[in-house]
Amino acid sequence: MKNLMLKFLILISFLIAGFFPGFSSAQEQQPVSVVLAEKGVQASIEWLHEQPQNSQNQFLLGGLEALSAFEFLLQVRYQNYSGELPLFPGGSVSLDENPDAVFDPAFVETALTGALERLARSQIYLDNVARKNFFANLNPFLIWLDINGNGQRDDNEDLMDMIGSLPGLSMGGDTDFNVRFDSADANWLLAYVHVLSGMSELLLALDPTTAITTITQGRKLLEEAGEILPDPILGGGADEFMDTAAILLMAFRGVPDKSRTRASLMHFKAMITHNQEFWRQVMLETDDEREWLPNPAQKSAFGVRVDAKTAAAWQAVLAEISDVLEGRVLLPHWRVGSRNAKTGVGVNFARLMTDPGDFDLILMIHGAAIAPYLENGRIVNMQVWQEFSRLTGGQGGLFSLWLN
Repeated sequence: MKNLMLKFLILISFLIAGFFPGFSSAQEQQPVSVVLAEKGVQASIEWLHEQPQNSQNQFLLGGLEALSAFEFLLQVRYQNYSGELPLFPGGSVSLDENPDAVFDPAFVETALTGALERLARSQIYLDNVARKNFFANLNPFLIWLDINGNGQRDDNEDLMDMIGSLPGLSMGGDTDFNVRFDSADANWLLAYVHVLSGMSELLLALDPTTAITTITQGRKLLEEAGEILPDPILGGGADEFMDTAAILLMAFRGVPDKSRTRASLMHFKAMITHNQEFWRQVMLETDDEREWLPNPAQKSAFGVRVDAKTAAAWQAVLAEISDVLEGRVLLPHWRVGSRNAKTGVGVNFARLMTDPGDFDLILMIHGAAIAPYLENGRIVNMQVWQEFSRLTGGQGGLFSLWLN
């Protein structure tokens, strides 16, 4: 999750930090990169709304709104809880401890709801330009996120500092580093906007506020009654783990909000559609200039190539995921096998998300909660992933975050 969030932030930063063709001389005196470096994301959005709404500016607004979604997630975390949050988008990004934090059990719901609003606006802008011709040369080193909300660029708020140790990226620390983006990359970004929207909808479907409230209130009562003792097996480090595990178990208990699980499924399907459209467009490109994600005849701005076999293997992975989301292929469960050697028994993920039952994790592991969704059919082919991982030198996870 950490790598996915950071990879996404890298892309957004590239999308919004450049000088674009078509600005008038008055605009050139204060391009969006200058506003962004001096005043931040929200001020840049406001500035762009005052400019002509050409394809480049629509693209910029899509990138800025997506980046603002992450800024908002981090701001809400900083205001409430600076520790890591499992499953939460951006929950592994390290934050400074806030001495003035005031914990609100609804902070996860607040953060995800606000992020969804911003991602929805991003989607509108990017949909408008995904099939239009434009390009932009972009520099990520001016980006910062106003995590503490004071309107000033402080330590530990530079985006490149947050992602500087991420493996697999080589940018050389050059402030003149640029990537050239075009309409194909708008589809790449749309795919990520949808997958993150889907993740947020799914978490909101689980009612995190009730779980957090119950566990934190219980923790408070324990502290009032006496000293919290270290776990006799795991030691003192298990204290926070116990609270987190209890919250997760409780959040997954019961029937989730069906409207949100269905919205989540639709976002995941759109993610596949836009990623496949990106690959269709990028395979038609004949230029080779500082590409974000290259076709086999190009080279990325990072010096990385994607050969024809790797590109084809990734398409096979996408096709398999699409079949799972459409219910054409089933997910295996560890307790159930098929009596027929030619077919399998597995979970229809599409039905599970469309008409969900109890998501209780214990019942899911046991099998009782997924039994109504078991069908006979083809089980997802994990060999396509194994082949993709082999072609990427065992770096399948890292490459999948880049290729999306």
